[in-house]
Amino acid sequence: MAKGLDPVDLQMSVLVLFWGSAFLAIPVVLEQLDPYQLTWFRYLPFPILYGAYLLTRRRAVFAQVEGRDWVKMALLGFLGVVGYHFALNWGLHSSDGVVVSGATGSILVATGPLWTLLFAVALGKEKVTPRALAGSLVAFAGVAVVVLLGKGQAELTVAAKAAVILLAPISWSVYSIFCKPLIGRYGGLFVTGVTLSLGTFTLIPLGLQYGTAPLVALGARQWGALLFLAIACTLAGYAIWNTALKHRSASHVAAFIYAQPVVTAVLGALFFGVQLTPWFLLGSALVLAGVIQVNRARLAAGLQTKVDHVGRRGLWPRRPVAKP
Repeated sequence: MAKGLDPVDLQMSVLVLFWGSAFLAIPVVLEQLDPYQLTWFRYLPFPILYGAYLLTRRRAVFAQVEGRDWVKMALLGFLGVVGYHFALNWGLHSSDGVVVSGATGSILVATGPLWTLLFAVALGKEKVTPRALAGSLVAFAGVAVVVLLGKGQAELTVAAKAAVILLAPISWSVYSIFCKPLIGRYGGLFVTGVTLSLGTFTLIPLGLQYGTAPLVALGARQWGALLFLAIACTLAGYAIWNTALKHRSASHVAAFIYAQPVVTAVLGALFFGVQLTPWFLLGSALVLAGVIQVNRARLAAGLQTKVDHVGRRGLWPRRPVAKP
């Protein structure tokens, strides 16, 4: 009898659908809200609901957090919320007449692993392998094709906005690198909840200035998109992500995320009239191929490091043992 779809894989499939659709929902909300209002109203429920959960289910962990780690989590939260979302929302905002499609935004954000590698190398945490270098060059070539020729012709104004969008994956890469040791000490769900809640708190001055007046202008379409971003993509999205990482390896989870730009492109073409030119498809293919190679190279390097470490301790053979 055939087995049904694994529950974790099913959850990750739903998550990819949510996060891939987010790049199409953001421009809808930006028809009425500015990029900063969108960030505030999207994240407003997060510290309320996640804070209530952490205080009831993870209360003991709060007492274990060292003072300097609170400072680190506050700074990382600012980077994860403000750094990521201000850049992405501004880049997808079309108020100045320059339009960057959600599909383009999605493929640019997909470069996150490339920036993570670059920062990890700069910080001395990883070494560049030939495979990772080749994958990075291929992916960045794909970014250039998508940005400059994605609409079928060179558009430098689009390139300028795309450069701002790239600040989003750059911010998230720095956030991820420096969250890793904190996650090792306090757990993924706790660190995610606390950092992003603290990041949301930095927006309170803007929230007090805005009040609820911007929400009055929202129609049913914008309300639906905003609730989808706040509830499905943010609240449920991070819960699914942390649950998946408990039961699956990072490489297994990453394999699903590769499909995120594909979901954005397909749904954009079907329901939002996004034109997928041959240049856009070529550039996207190069980006995804390069990112996959980078992730595989980093995974292989990580496994080899573990083998070498154990081997040096005399607990693992330094050379493969011949099969009988």
